[in-house]
Amino acid sequence: MHRDRIVIKRLHCSVRLGVKKEEQEVRRNCELDLAIYYDLSAAGKSDNLDLTVNYSKVIDFIQDLSQKVTYRLMEAFAYRLFEEIFRWTPAKRIHLRVKKMNPPIEGRFQYVGVELTRNREEFEKTEKNARNTREKSRTTV
Repeated sequence: MHRDRIVIKRLHCSVRLGVKKEEQEVRRNCELDLAIYYDLSAAGKSDNLDLTVNYSKVIDFIQDLSQKVTYRLMEAFAYRLFEEIFRWTPAKRIHLRVKKMNPPIEGRFQYVGVELTRNREEFEKTEKNARNTREKSRTTV
């Protein structure tokens, strides 16, 4: 497996993010770090954008999701990003760090965050199992 990756560092976005209602009323500054794993050989040889992961589009839909949806947990925001990146790109693996820069918590710290890594095959298998479980629960009710 190739270790090629596209890296996006310190992408700023404002997200309605928090468990408490007052947290969700004000957008929170977040920073994202992503490593998107994909074999970049074909793009490198051909200079063809269609043979790689278009990081500009990835940034666009991250910004779009951060503006349109409210999340209670950083984990939920991260999971939604996995869904969209795997849906719209050929990425094989994604490493994602979401940092909430100004949480309303007393104390001295730079940020709070979550860091997750998912492989496409595992993620799609988990998604398929979750859909099957939801469908079974609907038919048994």
